[in-house]
Amino acid sequence: MAHSFSGSRPSARVAALDAIETKYAQRGKKVTVIGLNKPSADMHDKLAGQLTAGH
Repeated sequence: MAHSFSGSRPSARVAALDAIETKYAQRGKKVTVIGLNKPSADMHDKLAGQLTAGH
């Protein structure tokens, strides 16, 4: 099932992906997010790493 970041709260969705990536990175794992459509991938690329400072 494909999901788009378009719509309400796309930054919250990017932050959720960042939190997952950070959690696994702390354990020495690399996370690769696949299957995002172009607008979603662009949003993730633009905002990734900028939203989880408080987590």
